[in-house]
Amino acid sequence: MKALQLQDFERAIQQMDSFIIDIRPTDTFIDTFIPNSFHILLNNHFSKIVHKFLPTKRKIYLVAEKNQEKLMNDFFKLESNLIEGYLENGIEAWTTNKNPIDMIINVDAEELTLDLKYDANMVLIDIRQEEFFLKKHIEGSKNIPLELFSDIQVLAEMEDRKNMYILSNSGQASIIACSILKFHGFHNVRN
Repeated sequence: MKALQLQDFERAIQQMDSFIIDIRPTDTFIDTFIPNSFHILLNNHFSKIVHKFLPTKRKIYLVAEKNQEKLMNDFFKLESNLIEGYLENGIEAWTTNKNPIDMIINVDAEELTLDLKYDANMVLIDIRQEEFFLKKHIEGSKNIPLELFSDIQVLAEMEDRKNMYILSNSGQASIIACSILKFHGFHNVRN
């Protein structure tokens, strides 16, 4: 896998057929990431998620932490046809050059409780499977399973003027959903 200097990475991601996938740990991703990048952890589900949510025949460029480079190279020996390269020195190279960054607001249970009372512009989206949603969910929330975030028609029906609170069991799936929404132009997104 090819390490790309910042200038080469910037040129590559400006191509219409490219995607950025950020494989850094979730807690670091939500605080600072390259706008329009998807967050997908490097695990056994990586390929499945990539193929589900990203159109085929796109060039993929990765953002990783420096200590992930060996793991990334070992992992992608199996998936080498997916990845064009990665940003050498990771997000630090990006931010040092004062390039734009994005973030996802992380809301804890206490803050959500307050927002439920006072945010009239709120919409709760529970991305768990329907069977889990039907067993137990927050009153007033909508169930849109994560798999449906690959359907552009489902995304088109969402209201971008609303404050979207994305809910999941672990928080990992909701970060994927938040990054997909941000990619598609939704900005009022909270995990």
